[in-house]
Amino acid sequence: MKIYKSIFIVVVFIFQIQIIRAQDMQSMVNDAKIGVKAALNLADMTVNPSHQIDTKILGGLGAFAQMNISDEISFQPELILSFQGGKQHTFAPNVTDYEYITDEKLTYLLLPLMGQYHFEQFYVEAGLQPAFLLSANYHYQAIENGEVVLDNQGSISDQTNTFDLSFNIGAGYQINDQLSIGMRYSKGLLAINKSNKVSLKNSVISFSVGYIIFN
Repeated sequence: MKIYKSIFIVVVFIFQIQIIRAQDMQSMVNDAKIGVKAALNLADMTVNPSHQIDTKILGGLGAFAQMNISDEISFQPELILSFQGGKQHTFAPNVTDYEYITDEKLTYLLLPLMGQYHFEQFYVEAGLQPAFLLSANYHYQAIENGEVVLDNQGSISDQTNTFDLSFNIGAGYQINDQLSIGMRYSKGLLAINKSNKVSLKNSVISFSVGYIIFN
């Protein structure tokens, strides 16, 4: 009987903990601050083996929900439409006057899951960022002695992985109860292309402005 009683007490204790957690989560969701944000992306790609890639200035737009866990700690999931990519420069073997330029234009739906630590009006953040590819296009040029000898463009969706994962780290400043600014670096953890010869990964620095609509 003592064994059964002990088991019963443990089960009830665990059940109560789950109820408290569920209530805390429900309270966090009910008290969540909902906002929108716009970002300026300095989009780049890391590549192996290495060659020149130009940074592209692009943008992003989306929404977020800020849920307070304590006075200092919050959890902020986001949904962002983000424009990324990079412009690759390669040369024909042993030739310096024949250049290939591939401008890759990638559109993602990002799902950043950010943990934030607040002190005064500043905050630091880190988290993982799953991403789903919406479109992938390229503009390819071959240049010989400064003149374009080949110009082509089209879709590379069949050559690009549909899922990506990045690690994010950043910081920001809460200007007032509604307006904030932030900077974030996203380092790609997975190759975005399906090629076995060259591995490309996203690398993005973003500067954002956020505005809380529902407080």
